[in-house]
Amino acid sequence: MVNSKLMNAQIFFFLVYFTISIPDTLSALLVPPCSLFVDYYGHRATLLFISSVMIALVHLTLGFTFIIPWVPLTFLGLSYAFYGVAIWPSIACLVTHEEEKLENQNQSQSGGHEIKLLGTAYGLSTSILNMALTITPLLAALVRSHTGGFVSVECLFTMMAGGGALVSLWLWMRDASHGGLLQGVDRTEEEKNQKEEDEESIIGNNQNGHGHGEGGLNIYHLTKEPTNTDMDPKNKVNENWWIGDDEHYFNEPESSISQSNDEE
Repeated sequence: MVNSKLMNAQIFFFLVYFTISIPDTLSALLVPPCSLFVDYYGHRATLLFISSVMIALVHLTLGFTFIIPWVPLTFLGLSYAFYGVAIWPSIACLVTHEEEKLENQNQSQSGGHEIKLLGTAYGLSTSILNMALTITPLLAALVRSHTGGFVSVECLFTMMAGGGALVSLWLWMRDASHGGLLQGVDRTEEEKNQKEEDEESIIGNNQNGHGHGEGGLNIYHLTKEPTNTDMDPKNKVNENWWIGDDEHYFNEPESSISQSNDEE
């Protein structure tokens, strides 16, 4: 009789431990394939919103239905995986983009210096995450002690996830209005196509010899913003290429931009 009760207790605790480990275990296993998906297809802002909504639905299911918890917890693990591989690269994507903008501004104004913000951004993000991990369990315990049930705790988690979904939706819309930087792949392809068109235009102008006699204009890879007032601003094609005849401000002249494309 005692052995039977002991065995039942062991089975019960095994099922409990197995159940509560489902989200973290699945997240650990699914992060690599989810990372590959994000690397190849992008859509980080979309995934942040979808993951937040899914987390809210999981907690609603756990709080107000009698479905076996393995099912919603499986979706919770999937949400954890996609949310993690979407949010951390988004920080790097936004910060490095801002670094480039600030460096270009500084170089055009006074020569400036190299700006590094990525480590600070990750440090602040990790600090906020640790604060949330500290406060949330205390808040959940406070709600549980005042209400006497776990349904209210699930409501708390649902509201928090819903708030995250609203913020993710705002971020998604704002990113879309600024060119879709967080969506990744789509914007990169557009930039590549635009860059190829610009470079083909430069090569055509160079071969035609517009404005500089028989040899035409030299094409230089831009290393820093020119300060020579004699340089025509219209000769700046984009952030990487400049048409000019003054090697002081540039690397070696590029006779063929296609060679640079092959190296990339």
